[in-house]
Amino acid sequence: RLRIDGLAPCLLPGGASEYVASYVPTEASHVDLEVACAIWVYWVPLNDDDEPEPVECVVGVALDPEQIPDEAEPLAGILRCPGAELEEVVLDGATMGPFV
Repeated sequence: RLRIDGLAPCLLPGGASEYVASYVPTEASHVDLEVACAIWVYWVPLNDDDEPEPVECVVGVALDPEQIPDEAEPLAGILRCPGAELEEVVLDGATMGPFV
């Protein structure tokens, strides 16, 4: 019996935090478990509002919304994640996340 602690159940397969796995003590064994990752994407301007375009900025990705700076803004565009189940995430410029 396996129990996953410290992750929100919504990030785990089937929303479950407990799993049962069978094994034979004389054979090597492993359990594959895919876990989703919730991220927040934002940008923070570096130059003053009085400066002309283009705006210099820092783009950030956070795993915890508490890590997002107060001056952060939502980002519009496409986040590409090769190899992920969902390889493209549309960032609508209205929300910073979470994107799973």
